[in-house]
Amino acid sequence: MDCSPGSLVADVSNLFFGMLAKWDFQTLTDCELYTINHENYNSIATYIPEWTQHEKLFMAKCFSTSEDRIYCHLAMTSEERYPMLFEYSPSIFNQAPLQYIAS
Repeated sequence: MDCSPGSLVADVSNLFFGMLAKWDFQTLTDCELYTINHENYNSIATYIPEWTQHEKLFMAKCFSTSEDRIYCHLAMTSEERYPMLFEYSPSIFNQAPLQYIAS
């Protein structure tokens, strides 16, 4: 999963529903990472009145990203995915070892 600076990474089932996390996240480079648990996430609307609109956009982005990833893995070959990754996330080629990119 490519995560450029400013990106958001989430286990949506855990964040929204408090279910056990399905994923472990590991960084390949130094980064500044902020975390939030299910209970704190649910209290955001108390502090940010327009949170409902932001949350709606966040959820739409999560689903859109998931759809794109599923499509790429089902409908494209690795030879087709590689140039697309280079087009959308060129910085990953300077940050991650090639064996991670290939997998």
